[in-house]
Amino acid sequence: MWSPRASTRNNMGLKMNRRTLLAGFAAASAAAFLPVQAFAATWVNLGSKSVSLLADHDTIRVGAGAGLFTDIRLKVTGNTVFIHSMKVTFSSGATHSVNLRFAFLPGTSSRVINLPGAARLIRKVDLVYSKLLGGGTATVTLQGRKL
Repeated sequence: MWSPRASTRNNMGLKMNRRTLLAGFAAASAAAFLPVQAFAATWVNLGSKSVSLLADHDTIRVGAGAGLFTDIRLKVTGNTVFIHSMKVTFSSGATHSVNLRFAFLPGTSSRVINLPGAARLIRKVDLVYSKLLGGGTATVTLQGRKL
């Protein structure tokens, strides 16, 4: 039997169910983004080299134990250094050359350099840089974006 009071209760129950359903969808949507942040790639230091600005090349050795990387970048501290290029050697022996041609001031980083193919093991990175007036040293740190 139909009564106005019963109809109001049913409508209120329906509204509550809609609210609960919408809140559930909102929570599920928010939760869907949590694993992405939990597994987000992080930058790790792969090695540093105190480069003599009187020399013109150096090598940063990484090794297979560091892990798999998709991107790399250089960070410079201590002194300004003009880096012409770098050659990344992978564990397979394949190489990837990158022309930088940029004067890095202390505290600056290179652009993000995407490594070719899937995530790769890096064996070493060879740097070619210019002598600057006044000599001195700079510290160049190689960073990799780890999966």
